Amino acid sequence: MKVQLAGVSETLLVPFYARVYGSQHYSKQFYDRIVLEVFPKIDYDFSAFTKGKMSIWGCLARSIILDREIKKFLEVYPDAKCINLACGFDTRFYRLDNGKIQWIEFDFPEVIALRKQIFPVNERVFSLVGNVLEEKIYENIKEVRENVLIILEGLLIYFTEQQVRELFQVLQRNFPKATIFAEFSRPFTVKHQKYHDTVHETMAKFQWGIQNSKEIEKICPSVQFLEEWNLTEEMLPFSPCKMFLLAPFLRKVNNSIVKLQFRSLRGAKASSSQF
Repeated sequence: MKVQLAGVSETLLVPFYARVYGSQHYSKQFYDRIVLEVFPKIDYDFSAFTKGKMSIWGCLARSIILDREIKKFLEVYPDAKCINLACGFDTRFYRLDNGKIQWIEFDFPEVIALRKQIFPVNERVFSLVGNVLEEKIYENIKEVRENVLIILEGLLIYFTEQQVRELFQVLQRNFPKATIFAEFSRPFTVKHQKYHDTVHETMAKFQWGIQNSKEIEKICPSVQFLEEWNLTEEMLPFSPCKMFLLAPFLRKVNNSIVKLQFRSLRGAKASSSQF
């Protein structure tokens, strides 16, 4: 199947290829059966990404962290509603499915159209299209319970700070008790994006980074910072010698996966401490 994407949409192929590469070469650390099954069906020149080892390791690291932490969430809320904004070619549902979760994928129309042709159909996976900043797209899935998980993986770096603020405001109005796992990038990455080893091959532009993840509480007063995991720690096993030498620098400039909730849950320690 011919895949023709441009701009931000094309960047979804980077983490997809990383999961393929990881499953082929680092299967003890990460394995994704579905990407290996569909990869031969995709007609796209991935050669531009093959030398981007830092990107590959980074994407694998964030997959490992998110899989681990979302699995903990599902142990507490096995019937969770998981909302994956800017899902791209993500295959996390197939890795973590417990037979009960609802999984809602959001992306541009052309991405969702490709997903429907490429990935297996499941009655608990729902695909929606639209601008994630628009209130109306959440009308039929809004939820006030605590069993809502929102995933913002590889998305916020393409937003302006004002758009980040708007997104969290929209999400709070529709999912006031949700738990959010977001990927935060650093200003260093935005400033030096022309040196990025894979994304520079696309037309996408980085726009937003935050040096201290807890500062999100100042940018978005409705948001409460809970915990974070720097990607560096999960990247170390992929190239021990090189990564250990770079680790002190990488921890300062590398992305993090950040766990957040909305201020409406402040004081409700029980729900945030169960996982």
